[in-house]
Amino acid sequence: MNKWLAVVVLALLVLAGAMGLRNLMAKGAPVVVANGAGPAPPVPWTNGAGPAPPVPWTNGAGPAPPVPWTR
Repeated sequence: MNKWLAVVVLALLVLAGAMGLRNLMAKGAPVVVANGAGPAPPVPWTNGAGPAPPVPWTNGAGPAPPVPWTR
């Protein structure tokens, strides 16, 4: 068990060191994002200028249906 724990700790130290080194080297570099310098794409779940669509689980003006788990 101790051998596996030592291996895991060593792997975590190597990965943490590599990420720290990457952060040091990229400190003066410009931030690279997936979109580059272009405008942000439209969000697919916005509704635009149209009216909000009806919610499918509302009951409208009718009475509430009976709840099956209360008797």
